[in-house]
Amino acid sequence: MRVIVQDPHDAKRFWLGTEEDGVYCSSNGGRHWERDSHGLDRSAVYAIALHPQNRDWIYVGTYGRGVFQSTDGGGHWEERSRGLTDREVHSLVILPSDPSVILAGTLHRGLFRSTDGGGMWVHVTHDSSQVWGLSVRSRGVCVPRLSGDILGCLRRTGASGACDGLGNGAGALLLNGT
Repeated sequence: MRVIVQDPHDAKRFWLGTEEDGVYCSSNGGRHWERDSHGLDRSAVYAIALHPQNRDWIYVGTYGRGVFQSTDGGGHWEERSRGLTDREVHSLVILPSDPSVILAGTLHRGLFRSTDGGGMWVHVTHDSSQVWGLSVRSRGVCVPRLSGDILGCLRRTGASGACDGLGNGAGALLLNGT
């Protein structure tokens, strides 16, 4: 097991990413698991992100194959990695305030951003940081690196939703979508 995520729409539904066997889903609190990996083959799944408004839209980050999306609750998966130059995706975050914006943390090339729900990815960091985890906070996203220091904490400020960045200063680029 690499990652487990609870569905925000259903407390008994869980998604599990495995090292060699794709994705499994449980709809009964983990008592029974079904493999939901049609189109993923035997991929190592390191990250799972669930759409905050549509329970059937699920994104996974894989080791070596990039990002995949299911729009039918895990029944079928389609690759969504155009522009993603590092296919070793270890973390994914969908911004709750704008679900078309997705951030992907990668093993060798740092952070990527999509502003169209995963259709196209843009590299937004200027170094080759290893981003292993992204976390959504009440006012932004925290981007830690493998080394333990913080690549950046990105947050929205004020009523206008303007962004500032702490750390490497990339906040305005990531959350404004420019």
